[in-house]
Amino acid sequence: MTTEIKKKAKKTKKTKKMMMMMMMMMMMMMIMMMMMMMTMMMMMMRRRRRMRMMMMMMMMRRRRRRRRRRRMRMMMMMTLTRMMMVMIMMM
Repeated sequence: MTTEIKKKAKKTKKTKKMMMMMMMMMMMMMIMMMMMMMTMMMMMMRRRRRMRMMMMMMMMRRRRRRRRRRRMRMMMMMTLTRMMMVMIMMM
């Protein structure tokens, strides 16, 4: 009987861990989705503004802007990782 109970206890612990992991994954997905949405919105806004401002633009300028965007994305990713670390610490 005792062995069976012990086994059950172990299983519950494992399930709890799994649940925690699942919750973390869900949070990650939610945050990622939010970030993606934000980036998309920003892109759309920029595009619209650009269209309004000037139709004809230099390729060099565009390239520079793209680079800036990449940097911004990197920064966002860093913040995400930090947030995740904080979440884990809290757990």
